[in-house]
Amino acid sequence: MSAKPTTEMPPRIINWMSVAALISFIAELAMLATHKVTLHKPPPISELILSLLTLFLGAGAVIYRIRDRQNIILGRWLGGICMTLGMLVFAVQSVSIHKAQETLQFRHMRDIARACLSYARAHDGNYPENLAVLVRDGRIRVADLSDPTNGLVPLTLPPQWRKIKTGEFDLIIRRNSDFRYAGRGLTLAAGGRVTPDIKKIIVLFRNAQEQINAGPLAFADGSVKYFDGLQMIKALQRCNIARKDIGLPPLSFDQPDEPAPSRK
Repeated sequence: MSAKPTTEMPPRIINWMSVAALISFIAELAMLATHKVTLHKPPPISELILSLLTLFLGAGAVIYRIRDRQNIILGRWLGGICMTLGMLVFAVQSVSIHKAQETLQFRHMRDIARACLSYARAHDGNYPENLAVLVRDGRIRVADLSDPTNGLVPLTLPPQWRKIKTGEFDLIIRRNSDFRYAGRGLTLAAGGRVTPDIKKIIVLFRNAQEQINAGPLAFADGSVKYFDGLQMIKALQRCNIARKDIGLPPLSFDQPDEPAPSRK
């Protein structure tokens, strides 16, 4: 009897798309190492391109010669891993930057609200007429007027801003601040006490804030809270009830005001 012929297994091939995805991922990591990303310096467009290239190469590696036996190390699994890690690195970095921007946004709003409260206690309970007063007095920094989440460059003032007339300076602040001030006419209780009604009154919100959209609000007691759409509506209603009780007109986020910032 003759022996049965043995069938040799085909050799394992190298998945060159996986190799290309690995090279692209390494280039992405190298760019991250050489371009330190900060709040005011987002990832370069080339990093996004490399991330997308890694994604496409990794996806192509997964389906490349799918019927063939592939190299254990340089096969389709390598491409899939590079694709996942490449997108994960970019996504984690973007989320961390946005979280840091939101933290700074809260800090700016809180510092302004607390400065308003401090000003009131030093001026017979009266809150400032506008944010320009707080800048003039050195109670807030010019940088506090900027919202890092809107993608605009931080607000800067002219070199000789201290010599600008009060009315003109107020106009500059209202036109260029990323926040809207709503504390004009507000007064603390006798002795500078913060009453429950005062705690409900909004003194600061973002430019272009809409009642149905989520966002942070700063209150007259110096606190800052984040609200979703439904909570935002209720917070505004509570604020206007409290404003009515002390003789102030209702607050509306979309009320007419100076043009929104146009900084790029």
